[in-house]
Amino acid sequence: MKGDLSTLYFKSNKEHALPTPDRIEDFDLLPVLAPETALIYAHMGGLFGFREFMTIAASHPNVYLDTSYSLVTIAQEIGIQRLSVYIKHLGADKFIFGSDHIIGLTPEWLSARKQIEIIMSMQELRREERELILSENAKKLLGIK
Repeated sequence: MKGDLSTLYFKSNKEHALPTPDRIEDFDLLPVLAPETALIYAHMGGLFGFREFMTIAASHPNVYLDTSYSLVTIAQEIGIQRLSVYIKHLGADKFIFGSDHIIGLTPEWLSARKQIEIIMSMQELRREERELILSENAKKLLGIK
């Protein structure tokens, strides 16, 4: 049984596993199989999967989404105001600030600084909600006071 479960997440070890529609169900099943495990799905599911990943996060109390990299491209695609409404409705407690920023390599328009600027500009979110995303949610999950 353990072998069967491990293939769920790692079934695509020879190719880059993008969250395509035929793979979304794997990400939705994993929190059911590991309900006591906090799962943080990187990149909010990416530009082409973020709505589905928001639905998964809404459906499972143990699923969180990190903002790394894709926050910028999603905000550009649908607009900061619309993205902030999505975050507001799902709950800021489901998001964790993350960054794939590599000093000297990451272009400024995708930088951690740009992501922070976007989060801080989300007028629909209260200050406390922005703080949840930027630090408090990660502290809670890591057991840091």
